[in-house]
Amino acid sequence: MKKHIISSFIAAMTISSATVHAESLYDVYKLALQTDPGLRAAAATYKAQGEQVTVTKGSLYPNISLSGSLGYAKDDNPSTDYNTKTGAVSLDLDYPIYSPALDYGVDAVELTYKSSGVTYENTKEDLSLTALTDYFNLLMAQSTLNTTLAQVKSNKSELDQVQKQYDVGLVSITDLQDAQAEYDAVKVTELTNRANVAYAQKVLLQLTGRVITDIPELSKDYPIQLDPNMSVDSLIQKAVKNNKELN
Repeated sequence: MKKHIISSFIAAMTISSATVHAESLYDVYKLALQTDPGLRAAAATYKAQGEQVTVTKGSLYPNISLSGSLGYAKDDNPSTDYNTKTGAVSLDLDYPIYSPALDYGVDAVELTYKSSGVTYENTKEDLSLTALTDYFNLLMAQSTLNTTLAQVKSNKSELDQVQKQYDVGLVSITDLQDAQAEYDAVKVTELTNRANVAYAQKVLLQLTGRVITDIPELSKDYPIQLDPNMSVDSLIQKAVKNNKELN
């Protein structure tokens, strides 16, 4: 199922923002691809195993060597006067007719190469899921904070109104204290929500290497639909079918 996550990222690029410098979900994912050390390590291992396959297969190919020599000799004896030239060329061909050890070695490195490829793809998909989760954690934290700020504004207005009524003797001290307590409670909630936003921003900083202070909200007409035929059994079957580690 995880292989469909990246396609969901592409669809999520339709989200809109009123903030000029806000990072979209796809922007966050691209930054994560560039900076994640785990993905870099998996990619390097995959590439190294590919080179190892090439080197190991080279042992199965014919080994041809060409060598040559050229000599010149001159006799300075007064009684003789001759020069001698010598030359030789050698071409050697070495080919393993049958070598089970080499065949097994090639099979082993090819299997390791395929396994490292699966590990790389899984690491990439896990990263996309992490980016998706961290992005929406910040989105929800921001949304919750905005709701709380609206409540703070509303409670402050009510507190001011009760204060004026109390000043002219229309309400009791108990009413004023209740209004003050409600305002204080929502202010505490505001501090908690601000801390949640800061934490979510820090998580994205660790993931992307960039400080992301604001992200766009989903557009009002963003299509969110569930398949009416979806069931737990169908999801399990799809997961088993698409899981690279099982296949």
